[in-house]
Amino acid sequence: MTLATAIAQPEGFCLDPGEVLLLQGSWEVFLTIEALCDSISPRHRVSFLNGTIEIMARPSGEHERSKTNIVRLVEQYFLSEDITFDANGEIRLKVLEQAGSEPDECYYINRIGNDDGTEFPDIVLEVKVTSGGLDRLDVWAAFSIPEVWIHEKERLRIFLLEGSTYREAPSSRLVPHLPIADVEELCQIRPTSSAIRELLKRIGSSS
Repeated sequence: MTLATAIAQPEGFCLDPGEVLLLQGSWEVFLTIEALCDSISPRHRVSFLNGTIEIMARPSGEHERSKTNIVRLVEQYFLSEDITFDANGEIRLKVLEQAGSEPDECYYINRIGNDDGTEFPDIVLEVKVTSGGLDRLDVWAAFSIPEVWIHEKERLRIFLLEGSTYREAPSSRLVPHLPIADVEELCQIRPTSSAIRELLKRIGSSS
């Protein structure tokens, strides 16, 4: 699909779950496509990084199940450890003319985020079940997000910002005692309530 065709025929954005489309275009074209995709049901996620526009189809069932379980487990851990956090979901974040995207989930630690995306979160959570598209670490580096947590292939990987790039680390700086191995294991368990109960049991036995 060419860029001209995509703008003229937004119904062409109705991609299959997990499908990704990359186009070259300006910031203004990105904003146009973003608005067009908002008019399509189901809505697709549109990202921009230095002249490349990514259109990602609606999430698959696998993606949503994994994301929901990880979010529930992480937030339960925050609560059990009395960590003050503010979750802001798939909020739109933009750096004018340079980058724009939405995380799968994001957190402000010990502070409250705003609703217009002008304050960037401390932690971005991404769940990857497909390949291709923009490098999410490159995207979030443009926002100077301190930590990016990526769940892929049953692993939760922690990336810390150092300068303008990320390095993988064994633990989070902001949540240093997060039981990563437990989250990796328990996010596969259904129903979600059983996973949460098991996490609480393990947290209780280790305290």
